[in-house]
Amino acid sequence: MAGYPYSGKTYTVERLDKALGGECLVISPKFLFPPNYDELDEQEKTEVNIVSWRCSLDQLETSFDIDTKEVLIYDTCCSSYESMVPYFTGAKVKGHTVIFLYVHAPLELCKERAGKDWFDADVIEKYKSNFKSNLPLFIKISDKWFKIDNRKEPNLEEVLEYVRSIWNGKI
Repeated sequence: MAGYPYSGKTYTVERLDKALGGECLVISPKFLFPPNYDELDEQEKTEVNIVSWRCSLDQLETSFDIDTKEVLIYDTCCSSYESMVPYFTGAKVKGHTVIFLYVHAPLELCKERAGKDWFDADVIEKYKSNFKSNLPLFIKISDKWFKIDNRKEPNLEEVLEYVRSIWNGKI
């Protein structure tokens, strides 16, 4: 899963999980945030983000050994190829099919959704630069990829059909 902050990745994850009957194991750094996260100062939030991200990557790697038909979804911006490629290849080595979802929403819409929580321009420029160079690389190392237009209610039928084909042994 990849996309700009506030592009609707978590919303898309919730829709996928519901459509797949709750058969998804969702891993997200957000799940590790403390209840008072919104009250933290910027330095504390940065520290929590780093620790949560590292812990969620550990959980992701551990999950590769699960022998189940559960769909494993890593809900993060996924803008760094260098950080994520070991996890893509690790999942494939363990026999998993890697499906890459890029959740797209225009930056202006993301900014509107974020409100006061929007990022500095330099942070957004880094995301833009990373996605420009890294999306083709993520697509290349994935078994299948989909672009989800999240300006409106996302259409997930192709993704769902593909996952069900895997479950049914057709892929």
